[in-house]
Amino acid sequence: MVNVIVYYGISGAANSPEAMAENERLLALVLEDAALLAGTPTLLLGDFNVPPDRSAVLGAALGGGGWVDLHHAWATLQGETPAPTCFAQPTKSAGTRIDLILANAAINFLFPAAK
Repeated sequence: MVNVIVYYGISGAANSPEAMAENERLLALVLEDAALLAGTPTLLLGDFNVPPDRSAVLGAALGGGGWVDLHHAWATLQGETPAPTCFAQPTKSAGTRIDLILANAAINFLFPAAK
């Protein structure tokens, strides 16, 4: 069995302190619930509406060894920078990476790049 959790973050979280605070609160709740599944293979994916390096909650989850950003791990293995996933204003920016697939430690063995 593999658990799949889908998260859709608060729109505008990267640009609004109020939206960011709400997004962080909801992310913390999702990760708290996901921690109950720690022994079971679990993927957490979705449009987080904030780059992982701008979220303290995502930073803690990814930095603590409990979760791995699969796109980042794969890109690193390839010697590349993770590609943007969102191009809301393609004429004004190169895009951002707000869409993520995270894997917990119980499923990482399936993804050699995540080690």
